[in-house]
Amino acid sequence: MPAKEDQARLDLIPNFGTRALDQLGHRHIAAFATSQLAGGRRQVTLSRCLATLWRRRRSRRPRRTISSGRSVSRR
Repeated sequence: MPAKEDQARLDLIPNFGTRALDQLGHRHIAAFATSQLAGGRRQVTLSRCLATLWRRRRSRRPRRTISSGRSVSRR
């Protein structure tokens, strides 16, 4: 699990911040992938980051953030 937490801390949180996972749309994720590849990120590393993001989005818990996995209140 530490590797996935590192991916979240080093790659996902700086790009998506505390935005709730259900607020991330295709546009946000596509922009993240494009910027990562343009910045020299290898495809395999990007795939792992996106898999981590996907697993966190598919969690059955209520509205979650990337940063802590905690639920956030709806506004």
